[in-house]
Amino acid sequence: MSQTLGMRIRERRTKLNLTQDELAEKLGMTRANFSSYESDRNIPPSIILGKIADALNVSVDYLLGRIDEPYQIYLNKSADHLSLEDQNLLRKFLIESEELIRQKGDISEEKLSHVLEFMGYVFRKEIEDKKKSQS
Repeated sequence: MSQTLGMRIRERRTKLNLTQDELAEKLGMTRANFSSYESDRNIPPSIILGKIADALNVSVDYLLGRIDEPYQIYLNKSADHLSLEDQNLLRKFLIESEELIRQKGDISEEKLSHVLEFMGYVFRKEIEDKKKSQS
């Protein structure tokens, strides 16, 4: 069974160690309102859906179930010209890096997003440089 919008929101929120209250406050709404989206009682308007995706550092496509990779937002910016093998390596690298960063301390979602984007950029440049030196 595929996940519903609410299930994906809940899964990502808990992975980020955020309570409903914390995320609702970040989004400028009540916990009850946010809870209605997470429990699939209501569907958020598109403007709110975009804000939820931004707060959870995922794409709207991920929340809607159009893609299964929550890290697609980082991969799109970093993996344009990588082979499938290198994309898989980058995906693993970003997932493991996010987990390590979260274990080591308190970092804002915005800063974490920037760190992961930069790491993806460095990874891509390293692959490109290796390919150039092999030519």
